Amino acid sequence: MKSSKFSIFTVKLDHRPTRHGFWILLNSDTKIQEVDEIHDFPTMKPFSFIKLNTLQEHQSNTFLNDVVGLYRNSTQLKEVKGGKVNRDIWIQDETAIVKVTLWGEMAKNFIAPTNLSNKPVFVVSSTVVNYFDQTKEYSINAKPLSNYYFDLDIPEVEFLKNSEIDMNKEFNDWTTKNRKTISEIIESYNANSQSEDIKSLIVQSFEEMYKSSDNVVNQQLMSLTPTLVIEQQNVDLVKLPNMEEVKTAVFSMNPKSSPGPDRFNDLNQDGRISGVEAASFFQGANLPKNVQYDIGN
Repeated sequence: MKSSKFSIFTVKLDHRPTRHGFWILLNSDTKIQEVDEIHDFPTMKPFSFIKLNTLQEHQSNTFLNDVVGLYRNSTQLKEVKGGKVNRDIWIQDETAIVKVTLWGEMAKNFIAPTNLSNKPVFVVSSTVVNYFDQTKEYSINAKPLSNYYFDLDIPEVEFLKNSEIDMNKEFNDWTTKNRKTISEIIESYNANSQSEDIKSLIVQSFEEMYKSSDNVVNQQLMSLTPTLVIEQQNVDLVKLPNMEEVKTAVFSMNPKSSPGPDRFNDLNQDGRISGVEAASFFQGANLPKNVQYDIGN
């Protein structure tokens, strides 16, 4: 293409989609025409990817970053403050596992791959690097200019699909590193901070900590696991004891093991330890301290 009568300006905006320092404005009288006689024109790469273990180096970039990685997992759509919605995606390259957050319509329209054995590769363009001070972790945040793709026909995708990356590595290993306890979170917060701010921060930290990974269970692998406990044994472990079982357990005790004012010795001898009250004890009823209680029929 050949253009004429256009304007060129120096880029002054942060987070521009390319690394170039200039941008072109097409005016109302700009002319564009197709040309065929130019050969060996340099090919522009559609993406400029960064490695996932270099996020710290790119946090202050004035241009937006492109990332690529094997898709590992994703959350359900969630609503945050201000009525906005987002969704977290985890991707992995040969260097690290990182969380990518999609927003708005992009998050709503996202469809997670169902067959991870095909090693789906996720590409996100025009993103920024975020840093969460409380967890000391870096993540990727999509912008309105961002787009995402699966399994593009580009060398970086082919490399990841053919790589020997350990897909058994726990995808949330990175989230367990350097986590703060509640006291550490409070100590690290500004002394003038409002209690509601601290509360929100604690809730956010622990929601992230215990969020479900929604892992898919490999049923074929589970079928190879030997059965060591039968179903009836599981049932017997949680069922309530019947009256006869309670009586048998109590009367198996040494009647002289607790002599004195608790009258256990006498009750054992005359057979008054049984009944509904005994069973209720096993159902979570509290036995008052320092109280003599006759459990009768």
